[in-house]
Amino acid sequence: MNTTRYEYAIWGIYGNDTSESLLAAQNMRGEFIKSREEANEVIAAMQKAVEAGRFLPIKSIRIQQIDMISGDIVSMFAESVAV
Repeated sequence: MNTTRYEYAIWGIYGNDTSESLLAAQNMRGEFIKSREEANEVIAAMQKAVEAGRFLPIKSIRIQQIDMISGDIVSMFAESVAV
């Protein structure tokens, strides 16, 4: 029995911002990101968009793994997002 199911969120600093923002939680098809490999693919696509001038630069990128079954999602995000 699988007791874990992970989704991934991509965080970083966008443009001239000084604080971290949620950059993506979904892939290019609008589905939640289900693997670290898929998160890396989304990051690569964002970096290509930056190089093409469609996005402002992004820096300090990190991937957050979220346990959707047994994790305390509320506290994970409360610690990650400045309100």
